[in-house]
Amino acid sequence: MDSEISIGCQIKEIVLKVYLQPKSSKNEFTGAYRDGIKIRVTAPPSEGKANKALIKFLAKELRIPESNIGILKGHHSREKLLRISEITEQEWLERLKGDLKSEEPHQGEPRVYEDHGTSDDD
Repeated sequence: MDSEISIGCQIKEIVLKVYLQPKSSKNEFTGAYRDGIKIRVTAPPSEGKANKALIKFLAKELRIPESNIGILKGHHSREKLLRISEITEQEWLERLKGDLKSEEPHQGEPRVYEDHGTSDDD
């Protein structure tokens, strides 16, 4: 008995470097910054409030559930590495068109890494 098995898998995920500025006057993208993006939030940096505000802000802007955003690195730092699932780099750029402007000189666009789950580097 010959049968074909087809298994398809598409991982939609990006890893993004964010520079977070807490205690701002409003929640907003300020644009490309160094090798990532800078985001301002109104929440203070105490008791994880700024992290929660960052995740809530990004989820709203990207129109995805908050549970799709996680902090990989930098829980207690302004410089963070985020994993955002259920979105590709192309979708990210389309949804934020016009929101990302340059605040500081940098080389190229913010680095957005698509993670296809094939790397052994952790």
